[in-house]
Amino acid sequence: MVRAALCLSLFALCSGMTLRAEDDANDKLMQGIVKTMQTLGETLTTVKDKATLDAAAPKIQECMKDLKASFEEVKKLGEEVSKGLADKYKDQGKPAKEKINAELERISKDADLGAAVNKLME
Repeated sequence: MVRAALCLSLFALCSGMTLRAEDDANDKLMQGIVKTMQTLGETLTTVKDKATLDAAAPKIQECMKDLKASFEEVKKLGEEVSKGLADKYKDQGKPAKEKINAELERISKDADLGAAVNKLME
């Protein structure tokens, strides 16, 4: 009887550790997304003309590659978990998202520059 209770306690403890480890991994994934979005926004800020776009292009492409891979990982977590994470990190990601959108709007005022940035972000 004591042995069964001990086994159940250990199982519950280990299950909790597994869930906590998954939560930590999910949080780390989302924190990485926010950080990459911040980096993308900062990088877009440097784009003023063709020369600065050429200099920023590798970083933009790296950010987009990282974001696409991270978003694929989030999709694998399932709709319920993904939605929960999106809600949890919405406020942290909002400034980065707004900065990216503002910079893309600024850049798009130059049609050629805007088209080049859009191509990099595909």
